[in-house]
Amino acid sequence: MRIVSNAQVSSVSLDQHSRFSVGTVSGCYLSPAVIIATGGASWPDTGSTGDGYAISAALGHRIVAPKPALVPLVVREKTLARSMQGVSLRNVRATAFQREAASVDSSHTPDCDYGRGEKKTPRPPVLESRFGEMLFAHFGLGGPIILLMSLAVVEALEKGPVSILIDLKPALTGEQLRKRLQSDLNKFSKRKITGIMKEYLPAKMIEPVIALSGMDTEKLAHQVSAIERDRIIDLLKALRFNIKAPLPLARAIVTAGGVALDEIDPRTLSSKKVPGLYFCGEVMDLDADTGGYNLQAAFSTGYVAGESAAGFSRSLLRA
Repeated sequence: MRIVSNAQVSSVSLDQHSRFSVGTVSGCYLSPAVIIATGGASWPDTGSTGDGYAISAALGHRIVAPKPALVPLVVREKTLARSMQGVSLRNVRATAFQREAASVDSSHTPDCDYGRGEKKTPRPPVLESRFGEMLFAHFGLGGPIILLMSLAVVEALEKGPVSILIDLKPALTGEQLRKRLQSDLNKFSKRKITGIMKEYLPAKMIEPVIALSGMDTEKLAHQVSAIERDRIIDLLKALRFNIKAPLPLARAIVTAGGVALDEIDPRTLSSKKVPGLYFCGEVMDLDADTGGYNLQAAFSTGYVAGESAAGFSRSLLRA
């Protein structure tokens, strides 16, 4: 066995003897079998520049258009997102809708998770809904539950506007929250509204949320009207963002799309079109949720492809 490193592959083709000719900047190498393990097109600085798609297509394979998955989302309300940059939220619910944020009825926000890997299928206009952790960035939204929903959002953006509503208090109904807030306004009537909201929001979110409600941050609790109270409750139960786009594919954790799976034998990961050609990892149209599943897919498919390619090569020697 010969190991050649630091040799960028420029092409893979078949010669007249059905051997693979692997072209590199330092010459061509012949092999009875080839495994395409180039990864997707995410984080190209690590080497996954999408070369495997062109090589696979040249060998006759159909490529499902690559798109970002497990990717943070850019919002149209960048000023609002930037004002809360760095805030990490726990135990919140984010729900994606196939429509503009202003037109979403927040009562349609489900009380359970919907999405890939979940037992229940959402009803339009709900795309996905996830409970857990998220964070605000200068460009928009990130964190685990946003990453989980991101592929559904990316695909939905091709059809029309997409918004995400964030329920900051999913453990409480709107009515429960109204009673609690009114009680605090009565109990601490001489406090500023900013002081009252310390019990409801991270410090960096207080002024932006109060500004969205149209209230003066200097207003005292006993001066807050019922309408202003209800605006605050609406924001706590449905902080609205319109999604502009995902971050670029190069910034995604995972690439969705790649070599079409119906052209690959799932038992051996061999090509159904070219004997001796194998695939593993993200170069295939294969992606999973966050949590180590994509790494496991790479390890498992790499093992199967390696064993299968070695077996294929040995069978040619015995022939």
